[in-house]
Amino acid sequence: MCDEDLAVSVAYDAAENTDAGKANRISYIIGPDGNILKAYAKVKAGDHPEQVLKDLS
Repeated sequence: MCDEDLAVSVAYDAAENTDAGKANRISYIIGPDGNILKAYAKVKAGDHPEQVLKDLS
């Protein structure tokens, strides 16, 4: 999914507004009910997949 207009990024506080140009590198684990279970405010791409998999188990 591509958030070209940054609407999703703004909704999840990854971008300040739709004119920001790009979103910050953050991610969330979102539960089946749509609630945020875990937020990662600073993401290092190399370490992140392992960290998320650990948190999911």
